[in-house]
Amino acid sequence: LVSQCLDTVNLSSSKNL
Repeated sequence: LVSQCLDTVNLSSSKNL
């Protein structure tokens, strides 16, 4: 699902910050 993909990207972005 695209939603799950976005969730993963969001987590990655948060880790970057």
